[in-house]
Amino acid sequence: MRETDTNSGADSKGVVRFGRWELEGEAYLYIVVGAVLTVLAFLMTMGWGLVARLTVSALPLLAAAGG
Repeated sequence: MRETDTNSGADSKGVVRFGRWELEGEAYLYIVVGAVLTVLAFLMTMGWGLVARLTVSALPLLAAAGG
């Protein structure tokens, strides 16, 4: 490993990797919260049709990943 005279260690917020995604800092929390809300929305819409359930329950995860 090469050592340099820079001081970039304190500036780094850390990186969390999900497959091809690299999320810096606390951005992974949005994805985790979106996934949990997706599961809860899917369970709360038990009486609906499958297509409607999948559409509504995907919204929190899509909002977290896009925002």
